[in-house]
Amino acid sequence: MNRFNYILPIIVTTMLLLCQCIQAQNTCGISISSSRNSICSGDTVMLNASGASTYQWIQAASTLSDTTTANPLAFPQQTTTYLLRATTSNGCSAIDSITINVLPQPRLRVTNDTTICANSQITLTATGAATYVWRNANNTVISNSEIALVSPFNTERFTLTATASNGCIANDTVTVTVTAPVNFRLQVSNNNICVGDSVTLRADGGERYQWLENGNAIPFNTTNTLRVAPTSASIYKVIIGAPRCNIEDTLTTTITVQRLPVASITKSKDIDCITNTTRLTANGGIAYRWQPTTPNGTVVRTPSIQVQPSITTTYYVEVINSGGCTIRDSITVKVDFSVGESTFEVANAFTPNGDGLNDCFGLKYWGGVTALQFDIFNRWGQVVFSTQNPSNCWDGTLKGVKQPSGTYIYSIKAQSACKGTVIRQGNLVLIR
Repeated sequence: MNRFNYILPIIVTTMLLLCQCIQAQNTCGISISSSRNSICSGDTVMLNASGASTYQWIQAASTLSDTTTANPLAFPQQTTTYLLRATTSNGCSAIDSITINVLPQPRLRVTNDTTICANSQITLTATGAATYVWRNANNTVISNSEIALVSPFNTERFTLTATASNGCIANDTVTVTVTAPVNFRLQVSNNNICVGDSVTLRADGGERYQWLENGNAIPFNTTNTLRVAPTSASIYKVIIGAPRCNIEDTLTTTITVQRLPVASITKSKDIDCITNTTRLTANGGIAYRWQPTTPNGTVVRTPSIQVQPSITTTYYVEVINSGGCTIRDSITVKVDFSVGESTFEVANAFTPNGDGLNDCFGLKYWGGVTALQFDIFNRWGQVVFSTQNPSNCWDGTLKGVKQPSGTYIYSIKAQSACKGTVIRQGNLVLIR
C-alpha cells in the first residue's frame, strides 16, 4: 500500500467528525453573542457564551481577559474572529465563533502646545475627524468646528473631542501658556555724573536691544546693559523688541556731566622752633574734606584750617563744587626744629577788647611744644584759665564772664621740641 492510500482514510474520517460536530451545534444548544459586534480601536467588549458547562476559547487568546470563562473581555487591535469549544454537562461538545469588527479611530492632527503673549489670541486647529467639540478649562463648549479662536488671560488647557464618520471618538488637549505682560524698562545708575565717571544703563523686558548715543547706533552691543563715560551731556536711547509678541518700543534717558573743580591748596608757613602752627587754605569749591585733620573725613564748609604737626606731614583735601564733583589735592607741611630758636617770651599785659590786636594771652611764638601745663590765677589764687594745648589762649573770661582789669599770675611748664623743658612764671596785667 502506498502512503496516499494510508492517509486518505484518516482525512476522510476527520472531516466526517468535524461535520458531525458542526452539525451538532444546534443540538447542543450553545450560543455566543456580544453587546457590540463593532468597536473602535482601543475599546473593550464582553463576549457572552451560554448553554455549556465548560468553555475553551481556542483562537486569539492574547486579546482575551480569560480563555476558560463564558464571558471574557475582548480587546482586539483589528477585526478578529473568536472560536469557542464548549461542552455541555451531558458531554455534548461543539465549536462556535463570533467576529468583532474593529473600526479605526480618527487620525487627528491637532495644534501643538504653544506659548502666547498676554492680551494675545491664537487659533487652535484639528483635522482627521468628521465632527469636533472644543471645550475650555471650565468644560464650556467654545467651538463646534475644526478651529477654535482663544485668548486666555492665564495659562489654560483646552480639550478636543473629535468623532469620525464611523462613530469612533478621539480626545486630545492643547495647553496654551500665557507669558507675563511685556513691560519695557530703562534704568540708569546715575543720571548726573562728573567728568571721568562712568554710568551703567540697563534695559529689561525685551528679547532684542539696540543702543544709540546722541542718535548714533552703538555697534557690537545687543545686550541689555551699556556702560558709558560721556564727557558732556548725552542722550541715550534703547530700542527694545519682543518679536514673539510683535512689540517694539524706544526708551530715552539723558546723562548730564558736571565739570570738575579747579582747585588749589596753600600753606601759610612751615613749622620750626619759632612757629608751631600753620594755616592751610584751599579754594575752588563750596565744601571741603580735609585729611588727616578732619575727624572721619567730615565735610566742612570752611576752606581754611589751622594745623600743628609734630613731624613733617602731608595733608589732603577734597574740593567739592556745586555739581557735587570732587578733585583731590595735597600739600606737605615740613617740620624742622633745627631752624630758628624761640626765646619763649611771655607778654606782661594784654587787652581783650575785641579789636583783633593782643586780645588773647597765649604761647603763640613758642614753636613746637610737645607737652604743656599752662595755668593763670587771680589775686586770690583762683584758677581762671588752664590748658594743656599750646594753641589755646586766655581771652580774659571765666566761664563766659569777663574778668576785671588787674594783675594775674601765670605758671607755664612746657616741653619744647627745640629746647627741652621750659618753665616760666610771672605776673600778667589785664587791661580793659
